[in-house]
Amino acid sequence: MTAIQSFADRKKDLHERIKGLEAEKTNLVSEVAVLRERLETTLQHRAKTLESEVFSLRAEKSSLEEEVSGGPLLEQSAPERKREPAEAPAFIPLPG
Repeated sequence: MTAIQSFADRKKDLHERIKGLEAEKTNLVSEVAVLRERLETTLQHRAKTLESEVFSLRAEKSSLEEEVSGGPLLEQSAPERKREPAEAPAFIPLPG
């Protein structure tokens, strides 16, 4: 009878172990799904932020290129003054 009892105990232990493992698996699957969703949300936010930064940088680059090439931005700015060469001071003889 000891063999039968031993078999029944092992069977019971295995069933408990299986239940525990199934519960852990269910929890892990749930946690992995939440983490994947969180990661995807984080990556989507980062992508949108980078898209915005790239858009701004492209616009700034375009404006600077127009300015460098003498585009409309330079034409709208105040005209530069031409500098006249400074006149030489008059010669004043010293008494002496």
